[in-house]
Amino acid sequence: AAKHEEACSERRVQCERCGAKVLARRMPDHEEHHCGQGLFLCEFAKYGCTDRGSRIELDAHCEEDAPRHLRLVMLAVEGVNATYKSWYAEVDGVRNAMVGHVTVSARDIEAAAAEVRRVEAAGKTEVEKLRVGLADLRAYYEEEVGRLHRQVGRVRTDAEARVADLAAENDVLRLALASKMTRVEAEGVRE
Repeated sequence: AAKHEEACSERRVQCERCGAKVLARRMPDHEEHHCGQGLFLCEFAKYGCTDRGSRIELDAHCEEDAPRHLRLVMLAVEGVNATYKSWYAEVDGVRNAMVGHVTVSARDIEAAAAEVRRVEAAGKTEVEKLRVGLADLRAYYEEEVGRLHRQVGRVRTDAEARVADLAAENDVLRLALASKMTRVEAEGVRE
């Protein structure tokens, strides 16, 4: 039970400054905000006031030094305002830079897209020219192949006619020669 008594946050303890009985768990809050005997910072300390005192003394101080506190608050507001102005200027600079980059990027993208369209159009034109050229070349090739086949046919016909003429001439010469030669002489000519 004694151990529980020492550790229990619901037990009442006495404030060493003012003697008030307070729950143990609320003692830090009491010492900081409610103790009548403690030395507290002025509520304008965050703006630069350095006065300390009891609650009663600080209440009187706040009434008497209101103009000074107002001036401290104004200075703090001006500082914050200057900081905000600096931040706004920085944000504006970043925004303007981004707008510039986006504008440049948009122009670059449009220029690239225009170049792609130009290259595509030129490529299509070139492909069409190549198709026409290939069709012309194919037609020329087929025409030349046909002409060469006809020429080969004529040469073959001419060669066959020439061979036939030579064979006929050879037969005539053999007959003429055979009539002038004896059989033994003709057989010797054949070998």
